[in-house]
Amino acid sequence: MPLLKGLTADLEAAYQFLQQQDNVIGDKIGSIGFCLGGRVSFLANSVLPMVAAISYYGGGIDQLIDEAPNLHGAHLFYWGGLDLHITSDKIEVVNALKNAGKDYTNVVISHADHGFNWHACVNCRKMEATVWPNKSVFPVFRDSYVLIQLYTDDKTELEKAAQYSSSFSHKDITSMGSLNSDIEASRFNSNSQPFYVLLNPHTEGILVPPLGADYDPGSYLFYLKSGLNEY
Repeated sequence: MPLLKGLTADLEAAYQFLQQQDNVIGDKIGSIGFCLGGRVSFLANSVLPMVAAISYYGGGIDQLIDEAPNLHGAHLFYWGGLDLHITSDKIEVVNALKNAGKDYTNVVISHADHGFNWHACVNCRKMEATVWPNKSVFPVFRDSYVLIQLYTDDKTELEKAAQYSSSFSHKDITSMGSLNSDIEASRFNSNSQPFYVLLNPHTEGILVPPLGADYDPGSYLFYLKSGLNEY
């Protein structure tokens, strides 16, 4: 898998860099990741001598189940019990760790959806703090787009008449957060945060393929302009 090899190479390079820093304790390095980063954190713990690692709702960890016997440090998992994509059958890695005799802690928050740390989402806040205010990006937001933000961890309860059972996940949708998560999952087949979608306001059709976190202002600006070109 080219992607897996690339990620492994990046992790090894980052680890070697940290080892060379005077202010880093070489045998006390750990990892933490959210969503895709949770998967990368699991991979890091399997290919590098992490002292400990944390994965928040790590999508795709089930595809790395063969790495379970290779884990070095204790691993802490956080999952959302209402997650529309990472369902219980995709958390089988925990059983693999148990069978391998590895040290782990598994936490499932029953009332939480995917991205329950959304308001504290590191990638989201970084985009808003470093990319959106860019002198080239901000005018496009201000003058050419209507910005709507949907939070998947909004606990506001829906009115009883608005609650329903999702045809996508077959779970009960009872809060604003679960509603927003269901929209993202059922319509865009994604549960990533951040997840940017440019829509035609008249047809609600997708103008260009959605985008995740992109910390390069020039690249993000190109994405916004590509949407305008298709409008």
